[in-house]
Amino acid sequence: MNEVEQIASRLREQGIDVASEEIESRLLLLVEKFHVPDSEARRSVINYFLKEHGIAPPRMGSAEPAKISQIKEAGRWVNLEVRVLEIREPTSSAIAQAGTIGDETGSMRFVKWAKADLPDLVEGQSYILRNVVNDEYQGRFSVKLNRTSEILERDSQVQAAEVPRTSGQVKISEIKEPGRWVDVKG
Repeated sequence: MNEVEQIASRLREQGIDVASEEIESRLLLLVEKFHVPDSEARRSVINYFLKEHGIAPPRMGSAEPAKISQIKEAGRWVNLEVRVLEIREPTSSAIAQAGTIGDETGSMRFVKWAKADLPDLVEGQSYILRNVVNDEYQGRFSVKLNRTSEILERDSQVQAAEVPRTSGQVKISEIKEPGRWVDVKG
């Protein structure tokens, strides 16, 4: 499902029918002209059409408890109870931390933005991550921790399957198995 279809589906859930062309036009304007990040542009388009039809958009802090396996759509705010499986080197100065988190249902990447001013996560520790937003890139979901997010350390460990570590830099021709995380440069 592409971004326009995802937005249209979210709007239909609220009883709003908007032409795909209208959604696409507003989305392209935000992304291409104003260089708004994809996930924020999706949220903005959804909120715009909700307001246009007299429906109040979800407030910050209205995140729902979720398991990693339940994350199947970008732009949703959730609360997660997870264990940090891996911390990775940030690929940009805008990123404070990046890595992999998991619970008993699966694992996914996370990014903690530098501007979020949140405490560092520690590999192997378990946390409650409140008010994090889902994102999707090339069919894979992740969560972003931003200024509105909250990190609470858990007293007990979250059970999570260990994720095989990436093997550092590899040649693209050496990637044979599906679902393998690798670092690509260049």
